[in-house]
Amino acid sequence: AAPLLVKYEVPATIFIVSNIVDKGLWLWDEALYYLTSHAPVGAYSIQHNHRTLEFTLHTTDDRIQAWTGLVNTVLYESNSRRWKLIRECQDMLGIGLPSTPPAANRSMNWDELVSLNPLIDIGSHTRNHPILSTVQDPDELASEILGSKKDIEKHIGKPVTTFCYPNGLAPDYNEFSLREIKHSGYECAVLAHGGLVTPSNSNMYELPRISAQKTLVTYKSEASGLRHLKEKYSKYWS
Repeated sequence: AAPLLVKYEVPATIFIVSNIVDKGLWLWDEALYYLTSHAPVGAYSIQHNHRTLEFTLHTTDDRIQAWTGLVNTVLYESNSRRWKLIRECQDMLGIGLPSTPPAANRSMNWDELVSLNPLIDIGSHTRNHPILSTVQDPDELASEILGSKKDIEKHIGKPVTTFCYPNGLAPDYNEFSLREIKHSGYECAVLAHGGLVTPSNSNMYELPRISAQKTLVTYKSEASGLRHLKEKYSKYWS
């Protein structure tokens, strides 16, 4: 996307999970996507934390549905439990996970990030992508929020001032993560819901955003603000 953004002079921000870039690691949900995409056709049953997860892998829709179900199962669990499920999936599906992500699944590397046009800003998305409201240890929370900022600044050589909440919905952050973000020196933080930024919702550490859309028509309606205007003035809209 970078060449198109620069061509049309559209400013953008890329939010970095610093350990994924720094160590060439898998992002946990990408690992599950790889496994459900590459596993043999069949019906499967996995035992995870006293739950039975059953799914079939026959069609593309099956695989997307299986991936979504697995992700939602461990979304609010620790990284160690997420990777426990990934190991269980490898055993059950009979497929190994490459030690480093292939091209289709890897993140940008530091050289690619440094070479970006200045029109494209780089922000933090934590070190390991935990749901911040589930992180109870203050040191771990600081490592994820401040540590990621320091990691990225060390590699790109300029301040990191923006933060993006992992998953970014209302249950995914709390007063402790908000406080840590402010104390870490970020100027703003963005959510993954809520619509347009307006004077009435302009808390700089809870900035709403518009979700990605599946069709060009719905994208134009969202990005232009038309849908939100229609909702606001629905009684005048025929």
